[in-house]
Amino acid sequence: MQIEVKNITAVAAPYQMQGQFEAELFLNGKPAAFITNDPATQSVRFIPRTAPDIGAIAAAEVFIQEQAQAQKTKVKNGASDLQESLALTVEMAVAAHFESINRQHFEMLKNIRSRYAILYGDPKKDSFHQVVLPRAVNSYLETPEGEKQLTDILKKQVAPKLYADDSIFNVNIPFRILRKAFPEKARQPARKPAVQPGPQQGKKH
Repeated sequence: MQIEVKNITAVAAPYQMQGQFEAELFLNGKPAAFITNDPATQSVRFIPRTAPDIGAIAAAEVFIQEQAQAQKTKVKNGASDLQESLALTVEMAVAAHFESINRQHFEMLKNIRSRYAILYGDPKKDSFHQVVLPRAVNSYLETPEGEKQLTDILKKQVAPKLYADDSIFNVNIPFRILRKAFPEKARQPARKPAVQPGPQQGKKH
C-alpha cells in the first residue's frame, strides 16, 4: 500500500497550540482523508472523504503495524525505523516537510547575508556567525586593492575566530583569497559540542 501525506500547512494558533497543522492523506495515489492535529493532546485526527475511505484508513493502519512488526523480526533487539501507527507516520512526514522548508529558508538567508558579510560556522548546523563588511563583497573583487582589503579583513577579523570544524559559507569569495586568509595552522581546535560560542566569536544568527 502506498501511503502519502500531502498539502501540509501550518495553522496559525495561540502559543499554547503551536505545532498545529492540516494535511491530506493519500492512499494508493487517491485522496482518502483530511488530517488535523491537536498539539495539546498530541493526537492526530483523520476525517474520511467518503464512507469507503473509513475502511481504507483502517486497512492502512493495519498495513503499517504489520510492516513494522515484520521489520522488527529482522533487526537485532527489535529496533526498527518503520513507524508503528498511521498517526505517527503522518507526524514524521509533517516534521520532515517543515524541516525541508526551514533548510530552504536558511540557504536563502545565507545567500542574502553573504553579499555584505563574511559568514562562518559549523556546516553541520543551521546557524552561522557573521562579520559585517563596510560594503558589498563583490565590490572588493573589482580591483587588486579591494581584494587585498578583503583578504586583510578575513585574516584579522575572521581567521582568529575560526575553529577547526568551521567553514566559510561565502560562495562569492574566490578560493585564492580564502586560501591566503585561512591557512589550517591558524585555526583553533575543533569546537566542543557543549560549548556555546560567545560574543567574541562574532554575531550569531
